[in-house]
Amino acid sequence: MIKIGLLGFGTVAGAFYDLVEENKTKLEKLTGQEIEFIKILVRNKEKYNRCKDLLTVDKNDIFDNDDINLIVEATGEVDEIATSIETALKSGVNVISANKALISKHLESLIKATDESKASLKFEGAVGGAIPLLSNIEKLQAAGDVKKIVGVLNGTSNFILSQMEEGLSFDEALKIAQEKGYAEADPSADIDGIDTMRKINITASLLFDTFYKEEEIKVGGIRDIKEEDLKRALDQGNTIKLIGYADSNGKIYVRAEEIDKNSLLGSLKGGENAILFDTTNAGEITIKAPGAGGRETAYSLVSDLIDIYG
Repeated sequence: MIKIGLLGFGTVAGAFYDLVEENKTKLEKLTGQEIEFIKILVRNKEKYNRCKDLLTVDKNDIFDNDDINLIVEATGEVDEIATSIETALKSGVNVISANKALISKHLESLIKATDESKASLKFEGAVGGAIPLLSNIEKLQAAGDVKKIVGVLNGTSNFILSQMEEGLSFDEALKIAQEKGYAEADPSADIDGIDTMRKINITASLLFDTFYKEEEIKVGGIRDIKEEDLKRALDQGNTIKLIGYADSNGKIYVRAEEIDKNSLLGSLKGGENAILFDTTNAGEITIKAPGAGGRETAYSLVSDLIDIYG
């Protein structure tokens, strides 16, 4: 039986709960096991009007609960929860995470934690929303040596830049992004390139078998992009996108770049994400999908569950 401890109950974690409950019969058939939520960790139980009997504010109710054999984590915490996750993995508890900040900073130690116990650590939702990226890493490596990866990996920034292509100022586009739920009240992680840095860091670390230190990655954002910058680029047949880049020689960065507006990355609109893999033997391989949204990311969490137990 798959007994789940859910860390968080916000947009992503709540959508994961809903997807599992909505598709429980299919998931149980795929995994060959019954699925049950045991506990859900929240900051304030009074905030929620459902699952009252499952809610807890004490993380020990999950991490010290011998009934739980799968932890699904979507808290946004980093150092505060890393040690507990590592301990759970070492004890043989499987972990699925959508927390890119946690995975990016602690990937090496989390992977090491699985070595002895052979517990599964999955984090598809931490990189590209609904893009089936990490699950294809081994296939990409088998298809041919990957020389470099280039991607638009932040739906919020891409939405803002798409709005600016229509003539809006950065501030106007950001306000619309916040109203539509693409951007948080504090959008700095998205617009300053931090979110993209974490995603390209995770992807490159796995693909090139190298663990990069976040502080060593050059990171730029879109905060200083003006509408006249977009207009000038468009007049020349180009556009501006927030690009994450890494190659097999160890070069890795995030910055706003002017690219051909008719290229795959240049043609992305709204919250779309895409990543290109330049390989020696298979040429250019592309993966594209919606990148922003609770259910899109929750879909990846469910896919990770199937990968572990299916």
